Amino acid sequence: MRPAACILDFQQLVSVIRLLWVPTELTPVPGWLTREEERTLYALAYILSGPFLEVGAWVGKSTSIIARAIRDSGQYKKFVTSELNPTLQNFRPVDSGMGFFLPADSDVCLGVATMKSWTEEMEPVLSQPDGVLGQLTTNLRNLDLLDLVDIRVGDFANVPKLNYRFIFSDIMHTPNEIRTGLTALREIIDGRGTILAAHDWKPENERLMRNAFPIVDAIRYDTLIVYHIANDYPVS
Repeated sequence: MRPAACILDFQQLVSVIRLLWVPTELTPVPGWLTREEERTLYALAYILSGPFLEVGAWVGKSTSIIARAIRDSGQYKKFVTSELNPTLQNFRPVDSGMGFFLPADSDVCLGVATMKSWTEEMEPVLSQPDGVLGQLTTNLRNLDLLDLVDIRVGDFANVPKLNYRFIFSDIMHTPNEIRTGLTALREIIDGRGTILAAHDWKPENERLMRNAFPIVDAIRYDTLIVYHIANDYPVS
């Protein structure tokens, strides 16, 4: 199935996602997406027209899936990914695990990783000389996808304002993270109608998002929720 030239409405998009053939093995890069979430990201990037934005690349699991879908579609689609590139200093213990703080001396915890995830998956990356950015770049280069991705380091508020038609946010895991990112996210939503996918769905996150944006429709795939933002949303 080739990319859809025109998605008339959200339900049509959902139908095409369901019907699209998706490769069994999408990426060898480690991360925290289920198979259904991986499949959905691939389908969205394959079907939709660009430009695309990813917020929170980490070491490139979702990045490589989106980039591979762009390559497989046979169409040029501008793809920007934003990565804070945190260091060990941004993390310190909290009651329930290892908390993330930005800036490092902030009193507001933006998210908490389990100690198992911290010791097995996160600390080894952050302890490398080139950190998160080095591992992200290496993974994309090894998969021959680096030339399809425009990597921007730092706060995603500083990414180019390109009227993104598809945004994948992997930084809105908690209410604090959502509140921190809302202003910047509002400024990059495309007033023609944006598809916004957010990872780690939780009821409290859902309430905040629906209060912040004119959401026309939504569908959830495991903990990945895909929103359609109203076409008449004001562009900043």
